[in-house]
Amino acid sequence: MDCLEWEDEFNASNNSDNSTDETVKEFIALYNYYAKTFERTGDIVSNLEKYICDRNNSMATTSSNGNSSSSSSSGCANQANAILLEQDPHTLDHMTMAPLHYAAVGGVCECARILLEHGAKVDVTTAVGYTPLHIGADNCDITMLLLQYGANPNAKTFNTGETPLHVALKYRNPNVANLLLQTNKVNLNEIDENDKTPLMYAIAYDQFEVAMELIRKGARVNLQDKDGNTALFQVVEKNNIALAACLLERGARLITSHYLVHRCIAFDMPEMLGLLLHYDEHLNSLKVRNTDGFTPIKLAIMYKKCEMLEYMLKLDASSLETEIDNDLILAVQYIDKLDDFKIIARTLMAYAKDLSWMTSSSSSSIMTSTSSTNCYVPFCNTPLSRAVTLNKLHFAEFLLKEGVSIQQICYDHVVNSLRTLRAPGAKDFAKFLVLNGFKFPYRKLTKIPNNWSLERQDFEEDLRRSSTQPLELKTLTRIQLRKHLIQTLSSSTVETHLSKYRASKDKSTLQKVIEELELPKCLQKYFIDFDDCVSVMALYN
Repeated sequence: MDCLEWEDEFNASNNSDNSTDETVKEFIALYNYYAKTFERTGDIVSNLEKYICDRNNSMATTSSNGNSSSSSSSGCANQANAILLEQDPHTLDHMTMAPLHYAAVGGVCECARILLEHGAKVDVTTAVGYTPLHIGADNCDITMLLLQYGANPNAKTFNTGETPLHVALKYRNPNVANLLLQTNKVNLNEIDENDKTPLMYAIAYDQFEVAMELIRKGARVNLQDKDGNTALFQVVEKNNIALAACLLERGARLITSHYLVHRCIAFDMPEMLGLLLHYDEHLNSLKVRNTDGFTPIKLAIMYKKCEMLEYMLKLDASSLETEIDNDLILAVQYIDKLDDFKIIARTLMAYAKDLSWMTSSSSSSIMTSTSSTNCYVPFCNTPLSRAVTLNKLHFAEFLLKEGVSIQQICYDHVVNSLRTLRAPGAKDFAKFLVLNGFKFPYRKLTKIPNNWSLERQDFEEDLRRSSTQPLELKTLTRIQLRKHLIQTLSSSTVETHLSKYRASKDKSTLQKVIEELELPKCLQKYFIDFDDCVSVMALYN
């Protein structure tokens, strides 16, 4: 073994005709590993040979003096001690652990000090590269002693690539971590096999004070691990506001693919949301779509996060200029309870630039009662029609009372959906539509189809009567007054005063305007609540 010689630099490219960079790196790593292994094996064999030789000599001496006096026995013991003292203090056992490793793992400083004084290698490694400093990273006294004897704080294990600082943080021992940081020799940005830095370890193992110290000492905050995650990503997951603020202050970037603002909404972290948007100068995060195609605003609608939705709209409501109908449709689809829908819908209406959501309609789905054209879209693309086709008639009633135009009704989908009678209160809602000025296209039948139930027959008869019977004067007055108010509010002449009538959680825009007309309370209730109509809302509670 003593005759073995290894090249200091091994050039794998000279030994392979078709070598690539990765192949060369792999060959070099394997070469270094086996070279190190054989060197250690040589040390073990040499020490073993010396031990056997000394032991044989000792046994021979003992045998020749078998009849000696007790003083001779004492001399043999001293000789045995002398033999043991002559052994190398860093001899490795079958687990490639040196005595210094055992002293470190047991936290026995006195033994460790004696071993070091007698020449033990302070950076001796196990088969997987653990030094005594790695193994003693949960003990301040051992760590301090090893550092005093020149232990390398940047030594990395062979299998995980961890430094003693990584290990101390994994042990959740902030005292040892701070002790290592005080040496000023430790590499703050050393990475393990997964490209994780000590800063990432400190966050992952809840050592936030150490993380702060690493940042103060200049640890790089934008490094990414093999999964592409940064320290800021981990901090947002932990919802640590103070540490996130520290990272952002030091220039931590909001990486688009991390969807950090989306994560704040999904996991209900409003304070973290505010912090991230505060450092997003151009509010680009609000325009980022996640893997499902949703922006943070749309996600807040889906998760019914009204406060966060309002906060984002206060910062930037520009998306509502083109998206409010789609946002209302999203609310109709994803929200089940009317109280939740009211708050979300009124928040969207309040921050809309204008009242186009009241009058907007889909040209492909709006028809007259005499038209024979069908709606050629799979789903109606107006909030009102979508609510009816999803059998959420209480949502549809709410939207109509808020001032949404009856022209959003699609004759094809909506009427056919009501005729199925699947939604609770379908008959009452049909009458409610008529009292809002909707004309149902009733069927003139000479013979009732055999597949119609009695309930369907009654429904068709009600449609026929309501569509042919003239409306009362007070109903026509309400329809025309509400229509005039909506048109006035939607005009450009009152746009500057729109904020005065901005919808709130308790009142709609239309309700605020009607209340300013100084009408009698009974008339206000008639115009706002439709108290002459049967409400279907109670059926859905």
